Amino acid sequence: MPKIPTAADMLNQVATAADTSRKHLWQTVRPDQSFSWKTLLFLCLFSWLMALLTSDSSVTSTDTALEGWEQLSLRTSPAKYALFTMGWIFLSTAVAWLLHGSKVKVPLFDIVLRPAAWVTAAIVCAFAFQIWRFENIEPALIIWPIVSALFYIFPRCCSLKQGYTYVLPKVDERQHLLIIGLASLLVSCWLQFHFVVQDWVEGYRPTFSALVRGRPGASRLTETEIQVANLAEAAVASQLEPLSIPEIRRGLQTNAILLDEMNDQFDQALTRTGNSADWALQVDQFTPSPLSFQLNVLPPFAGAANTPNADEADRALIKTCQVTPVTAGAQLTEVTCSAAAAQSTP
Repeated sequence: MPKIPTAADMLNQVATAADTSRKHLWQTVRPDQSFSWKTLLFLCLFSWLMALLTSDSSVTSTDTALEGWEQLSLRTSPAKYALFTMGWIFLSTAVAWLLHGSKVKVPLFDIVLRPAAWVTAAIVCAFAFQIWRFENIEPALIIWPIVSALFYIFPRCCSLKQGYTYVLPKVDERQHLLIIGLASLLVSCWLQFHFVVQDWVEGYRPTFSALVRGRPGASRLTETEIQVANLAEAAVASQLEPLSIPEIRRGLQTNAILLDEMNDQFDQALTRTGNSADWALQVDQFTPSPLSFQLNVLPPFAGAANTPNADEADRALIKTCQVTPVTAGAQLTEVTCSAAAAQSTP
């Protein structure tokens, strides 16, 4: 019969496996020589650890504006600044050393990429712009392709053997370096264009939403807005229909009392229906023949920028109305308006 392992045997096996894994891990991460990319990586980790230990506790504990990575910002002690900076320098140098000469072939395309310059530039831009502050991510991404091109072109134009002296590249390589530089500049411009368009869309979101819906300056109305627009039309019609065309023409042009009476009747209708009485009427775009005007129902307040329905609150309701006589030569008139639409207020 096979021997049943005891608890002591199982513990010995676990300890042996752990010791073997530890030795294998150490053989993997141990630098092959004293000066290598692994040594620089260990120096990076050591510098960051020392930076954490030398953090200015008085600043990080009392300044509530500093959160997360911002507690490691460079606005603390000089010692922490130096250690934190050296850590990033060691990291970028170690990555550049590790990826030096490496190539990556893109599947399905006959393209070979050299990731050393791109990855190293990404690390340098991340530290230079401190991307843990979210407002700095955009400039870091825009400048990243240009820095990558410089890291790729600079070693090919300098000779380390002659003390960093300028060396003119070969004729067949100059075109390649020029294409790399111009392509990186083009990518940077496209990133800049993307962020500019993104800011435009964010700043003019109501206008873009209206254009997407296919009706410039307009958007879908709520049931409350439709009810308010209908009440406004009824208030205007009740004031204008008992008047003749000449009286309406003169009243819309010169008589401010007529508009006040419309607003009073409109406010009473809003109160009866339980709506806000702060809506206001405005008549503009007056055309004498045929007698027509645009009825604007102004919103009671402008929506705050941080409210969910800010875009919907900061808009006016509009109706295009036309006044026609009931019969030829009659003193009574009839006011007919189009369906209400919403328009963003300036």
